[in-house]
Amino acid sequence: MPSRLLGLLLLSASLGAAAPAVADDQAVAPVRDAIARAVAARFGFGATVIVDDLRVRFTPNRGAGRIVARVEPAARVGGAVRVTLRWADGRHAGEADAVVHVEAEHGRAKRDLERGTVLAAGDFEVVRGDVGRSVLRPCPTDLVGARLLRSLSAGDLVGPVAVAVAPLVRSGDPVVTRVRVPGIEVSGKAVASQSGELGDVIRVVNPESGRALRARVTGRGEVEVIHGS
Repeated sequence: MPSRLLGLLLLSASLGAAAPAVADDQAVAPVRDAIARAVAARFGFGATVIVDDLRVRFTPNRGAGRIVARVEPAARVGGAVRVTLRWADGRHAGEADAVVHVEAEHGRAKRDLERGTVLAAGDFEVVRGDVGRSVLRPCPTDLVGARLLRSLSAGDLVGPVAVAVAPLVRSGDPVVTRVRVPGIEVSGKAVASQSGELGDVIRVVNPESGRALRARVTGRGEVEVIHGS
């Protein structure tokens, strides 16, 4: 083999070995979407998730089916998060790191507030925007009567770890159920068999059929049925 051709082949092999596992945006797009879905599910309906600086440590096989992302439970949005990736059949697919931001409705303190304060309407305002550095739980907005677990300064997020709120749904309460699929929303009625705060997954029972369903609490007396429950 001519030395020039051999040199080109060796150079090509060297470049191929040094290339990142995922180099094109088309390849990482399914991972980005999977992370956004996983985070949005934790924050509830209406949250907007932005995934930046994505680094994936595997080469997706586009024919292997949907990718499912699991964000570490202790992660906080508003910064870097670690993600485990699996195929839809449960097989391990790899890991990823990303910077994740969430925009959603949340409460902001209107003045300095001491720990133990029972919130009144004038103590906070509900706004929509970046929730900042926050745990992977919905931000409560029904805050009147809630008790602060820590002191807050004016402008601080009234986040899920800063406040104790009464359950939005109590066991035995009638609830409005919503089933959402792309382009369609169907409402119904059920009875809660568990209590839950915003974002909690509880059991509800259809009073006509007696069928038990899993549903996520989305508001006071309102739940969203989880598909496949």
